[in-house]
Amino acid sequence: MTPRRAFHPDFVEHMRVHEGWPLTERIAEVVKARGRFIQQGMYTKLKNGEPGTRRQIGVIISYIRAPEQRVDRERRVLDDFLRSRGVADAASTSDAKVIEIVSVPAPPATGVGGIELYNRIFDRILFPLSYVRLFETEEQVCEAVRWMFVEAGRQTTPGRRLGTLDASLRGQERVGMRMAEYERLAASWWRRCRWTVIKVVGTRKSVGMCIMLPVKPEWYDLVRSGSKRTYECGLDDLQFPSAHLIAEGAAMKPSEVGVAEEHNPRCLDMAMICQSAWLSRVAGFGEDVPVRWLTFKGTPKNTKRALSFGFKPTGTSQRDMGIEFLERTIDLEEDDRDARVVGVIRRLQRRLEKVYGDTDCPTG
Repeated sequence: MTPRRAFHPDFVEHMRVHEGWPLTERIAEVVKARGRFIQQGMYTKLKNGEPGTRRQIGVIISYIRAPEQRVDRERRVLDDFLRSRGVADAASTSDAKVIEIVSVPAPPATGVGGIELYNRIFDRILFPLSYVRLFETEEQVCEAVRWMFVEAGRQTTPGRRLGTLDASLRGQERVGMRMAEYERLAASWWRRCRWTVIKVVGTRKSVGMCIMLPVKPEWYDLVRSGSKRTYECGLDDLQFPSAHLIAEGAAMKPSEVGVAEEHNPRCLDMAMICQSAWLSRVAGFGEDVPVRWLTFKGTPKNTKRALSFGFKPTGTSQRDMGIEFLERTIDLEEDDRDARVVGVIRRLQRRLEKVYGDTDCPTG
């Protein structure tokens, strides 16, 4: 299989901001003249950082760099990017070398690290309001916590259909805390930042919830090592934004709580990605600043969801509970295959900022 590459997310952003991408119709003319290496619509995907072949990327780069082409602005923008990457003389640098600088190897289409899943989900998150909303009152937050306890009870009691009360009691055993106490905790996180506890929406109504904690690095390390439990997080341990996120809980609304409606089966995943993108809006996301997510094998569904996004076992567990942690790290210095994920989340962060502004989430 031909190795695939994608434009580096920094290059994609640089070309977008400085209007360095050639017009689509001009690329179409070049493709027609040289042979159909780029299928219809592929140029747009490549500009957005999606993977293609080295040959397809080469067609675009060689067109911009060809002296006979009247693309002086586009060429200057490309050369500026090359200089920012240490290329003193762009004109004497080969196309092959330029391709190595402006693009990175794309992961195989088997979903390594959840990258293909991120791509598919981002393609659908055109309107974040279709998947995530913010709770308006503490009462709503507390109700959502009750959904999570019912879900935890049922997921960890296979083969039995527990009623709401029995499921919530089993959930308290699993979590290791009384539900009322946890409600107070979740409400305090939500008061500090409304993005810590979010509502998952279906076609029209709320269908689920997610809790994610943006924390200080030292607190993250204490939890990961098993010295602290995730929900022992105090307000002083939170940090906005943060490169260290703890996915504390997620659940769909129990069917007996409200009238079920049709919804995208991935809506919970989409909401969680929106939530994590918002809370991790740090400068240098994933490149200068590694980003880490921690969750745990709380339920079979949570485990399956985490593994599909590239989380891996840490070998450590939630303190005194024996529930193994799973972790996902994005660090382009260590693994540039995550360049696609970085590009996806950065674009999503910009889209969320346009929709929500700086909604009730302090910095520092």
